[in-house]
Formats: sequence, structure tokens, C-alpha cells
Amino acid sequence: MRRPVDRFGWRFLLLLQFFLESVKIYLHYRSLLINFFEMLTVIETGSKQYLVKAGDKIQIEKLKVNVGDTITFDKVLFQGEGENLTVGKPYITGKTVEAKVIAAGKGKKIHVLKYKNKSKYRRKIGHRQPFVEVEILKV
Repeated sequence: MRRPVDRFGWRFLLLLQFFLESVKIYLHYRSLLINFFEMLTVIETGSKQYLVKAGDKIQIEKLKVNVGDTITFDKVLFQGEGENLTVGKPYITGKTVEAKVIAAGKGKKIHVLKYKNKSKYRRKIGHRQPFVEVEILKV
């Protein structure tokens, strides 16, 4: 039985391998381009930045709001859809993002251990970070 290298030649097999890799990369970027044409916005709240679009559910730092309330974020840093991009300096004036509060709670518990060598000093402290979960209604 002849090997594929003998049958087609090694140059052809290298080109075939390169073509298959290119197709794989194209399919990956094509899936990313589908999201490229959605309205994406970067908002700032709690000194953190979040990339959001309409319908997203995100967990943000705790705010003094009740479940079911509507929040308006006015610190919009970036907004874009396709090739129409707007970048703020530092914020875009007149642009807002509306969100509805879905839930409020505490995150997963983390344990903080303090230890000092040769002095029998040990402390174990637990912490649960409070958060608010919001759904982005309108960008």
C-alpha cells in the first residue's frame, strides 16, 4: 500500500494542512463576527467596567436598590455597533443604559488565613461579597 506522501507529494499535503487550519480559524472568527454587529456598551459602576448588551444578566457591586427597581447607568465609556463606534472622554454624554434589578445576595464564601511564623498567631476569617444581579433592558 502506498503512503499518502508517495501518492500526492509532501508539498500538496502541507498545503492541505494549511488550508484546513485556515478553515478552522475562519469558522472561529465567523462566530465572533456574528456578535460584532450587536450593540455593545462598556459601562462603569462600583469602579469596575462591564461589557454589556441588551438582554445580558450581570452581577455588580452592591447598590442601595430593591429587587424589581429600574436603574439607569449614565457612566457609559464606549458604545458601538458594527463600524459605528463612540468612545467617551472619559464618558459619553447623553448616553444611558437601563437595567432591572433581578436579585440581591451574597457571593461564595472565601476564607482568609493569617499566619505568623514562630508566634502561634493564626486567624481564619470568612467573607461573602454582597452583589446585585441586574438584567440590561435598553442600551
